[in-house]
Amino acid sequence: ALRFVRIYLVAYISQGAVYNLRNDLYDSLLHRSFSYYDRIRSGQLISRVTSDVRILTHFLGFDLIEIVNICLTVVGITTLLFVINWQLTLVALTIVCPIVLSSYWSSVRLHRLFRLVRRQFGEVTATLQENISGIRVVRAFAREDYETDEFSQVTMDFFGKLMNTVRIWSFFVPFMSFISGLSVILIIWVGGWLVMNGRLTLGGLVAFHGYLLMFVSPVQSIARRAVALNRTYAAGERVFQIIDMPGEVSEKPD
Repeated sequence: ALRFVRIYLVAYISQGAVYNLRNDLYDSLLHRSFSYYDRIRSGQLISRVTSDVRILTHFLGFDLIEIVNICLTVVGITTLLFVINWQLTLVALTIVCPIVLSSYWSSVRLHRLFRLVRRQFGEVTATLQENISGIRVVRAFAREDYETDEFSQVTMDFFGKLMNTVRIWSFFVPFMSFISGLSVILIIWVGGWLVMNGRLTLGGLVAFHGYLLMFVSPVQSIARRAVALNRTYAAGERVFQIIDMPGEVSEKPD
């Protein structure tokens, strides 16, 4: 019953937020000056209203809740680890440092790349929209082959930018798994030494190892959510760039 309430409330709140966001975006577009539409392609605007808003919807409905759950889980399990053995916990936390540094490095790179990906996707949408709306002109001047080649080049640029993000992500995921596995090996080695010296019980070591595995899984999830966060941040920038843009022509007071 509680899960039903949670799913319903999360969907209601996220969809309501996106409903307001989409209306604000549309209202802002209606109040742009004519010169604004001379500078920007309509396909780019369509991409922001549809694709970028959809990314924000997914983040508010799924990723944001998971990030909160992960943070609570990490805090709770860290507390339990300190209760069992503070020395082993400090050893485990030293492994977290390279994870944090690599997460920061990948986030900086991915944010810049996802911004380029969203912009290029707007170019794909713009090219498609312009050719479909002007299909009579394309056919009248027998430009089908030319437009096909142009669209192929635009989508190839999108493919290349997307693969740049995949290249970083494909390195980051196994690196996280390697560090996590290394932490388990280190804990068994140090914990075994503590057990042999009578400073920790065997049951305590087994319990610590079990909690550590529960700790590693959320940490790895943080890496996956970091990608979603950067993708959402890039999409949000494109949406709020329009909403927060001041009007070029303003009414006088009263």
